Amino acid sequence: MIIEEQLPAVTALIQKAASDSDSVAFNALYALFPKKTPAQKVHATLEAACTAIADLNTAIYAVVMVKKDTGLPGDAFFVTFKAIRADEYATIAGDTPHLHLTPAQKQLMVNAEKARVYLHAKA
Repeated sequence: MIIEEQLPAVTALIQKAASDSDSVAFNALYALFPKKTPAQKVHATLEAACTAIADLNTAIYAVVMVKKDTGLPGDAFFVTFKAIRADEYATIAGDTPHLHLTPAQKQLMVNAEKARVYLHAKA
């Protein structure tokens, strides 16, 4: 369930990171919501913001959201990347399930998608 009143702030957070060719930590996203907001609602709102900026075939904007400890997006990004960019995923990782990707494979996917996102944001 999307939290409509947070949608503009989430969209702005994502767009700023993309236009600055940067990333943003998930804690910055959660800071935009009232405490104890269910993660499901936060992520649904994030997904809505990202797809409002660009359809997934054009650019997967969620790539700018990163975990503080790894600097990489969460698992949902890699699931989406595999679904939308199946050929590219296979070139990088073969038939490796997303939960078994190496950090190097993840980084290659992230780099490829960030290039698309940053280019789209500048257009």
